[in-house]
Amino acid sequence: PQLYSFQGYLYCELLLDQGQREDVLLRASQSLLVAKRNNRPLDTALDHLLLGRAHPPGSAEGVHHLDQAVEFLKIAGRLDYLPNALLARGTPRDLDEVFRIATRSGMRLHLTDYHFASARLAFRSGDRTKARDHFNKAEALVQETGYHRRDPELAELRAQCT
Repeated sequence: PQLYSFQGYLYCELLLDQGQREDVLLRASQSLLVAKRNNRPLDTALDHLLLGRAHPPGSAEGVHHLDQAVEFLKIAGRLDYLPNALLARGTPRDLDEVFRIATRSGMRLHLTDYHFASARLAFRSGDRTKARDHFNKAEALVQETGYHRRDPELAELRAQCT
């Protein structure tokens, strides 16, 4: 009835992609209690990441969970998951760190997500030229890597670029 740890994280990622935020809030909250009780920093971080993403963007509770996710991923020493939390938090400084991690480590999917997040940030700030540049890089990476999970985001950004 309840998946924990990495399997639970992956299942909740699927639920988030399907818009089932309430289910994720319930599942990740339950899983977080288990992770804390068992002193598992990676599981704690992943549950905080899910909770941060499931709350409305910019909400105080969502930001708190994303901050906790970044902190616990650093404690756990999991550089491979850190970009997920930084992308979810999405500050310019976070995006710079994602870019550094992704390029140094050859994490092309994270690099693609970086370009998506940077394009959205540029659109919000009114810099259409920068947004189009990031969109073009994201589109090229989607084609090169076969990362078609991001096709809906690609279509959304393409519409904004025109």
